[in-house]
Amino acid sequence: MVGELNGNDAAIFLTPLDSFDFKVVFGIITYKNGGGRSDNLPLFSKVSLMRNMQQLDVRRIPSVLVSISDHSPKNTRKSSWRLLHSTMGRPR
Repeated sequence: MVGELNGNDAAIFLTPLDSFDFKVVFGIITYKNGGGRSDNLPLFSKVSLMRNMQQLDVRRIPSVLVSISDHSPKNTRKSSWRLLHSTMGRPR
């Protein structure tokens, strides 16, 4: 385990856990308006996020949701699923 910590003392990493001096941050990376936060997620992802944040709250573990603007180039390539679907869907 010491090799995995690059020679650092494990207490440095475990002390915040023992004293509850941390919070869980959920980040949503999106091209859409960041003000919408969870509105930028599909329905089942919203439900999952909500349940996870509620479980953390029950355990008195602070959590926060942040929006992260995606500045990467948009994917212009067509999805292989669409290509497959349109190829298979054509009448012969």
